[in-house]
Amino acid sequence: MKEETRRPDHRKDGRYEALVARVNADVGALPAPTGAPRRPVVFVVGVPRAGTTLTYQLLAATGAFGYPSNVVARFWRRPGHGARVQRLLEPVLGPPAISYRSVAGRTETWADPHEFGYFFEAHLPFADDHEPTASALGAVHADAFVAELADFEDGAARPLLFKNGLLDFVVPWLAATLPTARFVHVRRPALDNAASLLAIRERYYGDDRAWFSVRPRGADAWRDQPGPEQVAWQIERVRDALDRARDALPGRWTDLDYADVCADPRGAARAVLRDVGVDGDTDNLPERFDAPERALDPDRRRALEQALSARGLR
Repeated sequence: MKEETRRPDHRKDGRYEALVARVNADVGALPAPTGAPRRPVVFVVGVPRAGTTLTYQLLAATGAFGYPSNVVARFWRRPGHGARVQRLLEPVLGPPAISYRSVAGRTETWADPHEFGYFFEAHLPFADDHEPTASALGAVHADAFVAELADFEDGAARPLLFKNGLLDFVVPWLAATLPTARFVHVRRPALDNAASLLAIRERYYGDDRAWFSVRPRGADAWRDQPGPEQVAWQIERVRDALDRARDALPGRWTDLDYADVCADPRGAARAVLRDVGVDGDTDNLPERFDAPERALDPDRRRALEQALSARGLR
């Protein structure tokens, strides 16, 4: 969905975006990095609105990972440079604090994790959809992508952590390109997931048929379909892609249920740290979160249940 179709309070500030672009033109002129990450590179994946942002924040709060904070993300052309700038500024920025709050993946504090969309869109062949063909992925300058992550790892001096829903369809490519990549898949019951997707569409665009987040190939064919039908198809396509990736990547995958993340955040984080093989502090994490409850209009519930049932989604 184009930027200008968002509600005014969700649009970007053009002057600020121009400033970010100028800074990144400057840092983009720095010598290109080389090498590859030596530590784990962890990607949190899942259907949009499945609890991936909360999981991302929890893992960031363990201190185990370097990640694109709201500071580092401003240097998307050279995230390694951004990580060094952040370390330089930390004495004046104040203690890093994870807010555990977000709106459609956007977070609040300087230390909160960012989705890093500009970086991934610069390196990967996303266009009208986020499901690139094999030939498009084969043309990616993978060495440049890998080298930027290696420099980021060096700047952060820790394993790396990312989350962006646009990556759901390129997990096999990420796994093949980054031998140290690991994946954390967050799942949520389909009805809750679908209701949340419709709600954020309405909040962002004022229209439950306006597309939000990752677009599978063929999304344009669904443009005129009712919102419940659209999100059921979106959930099915993303789930299928991630399930196939999980089956192909034994030993590199951790499954989490959103309800378990909310009920026992520390246990969920410990499971990921154990599977990835890194150390972090889970004692400082919240003991639990209240899983959001969304009141559904009976007609909306019926429409969603019918759309999901037709696709065998639970």
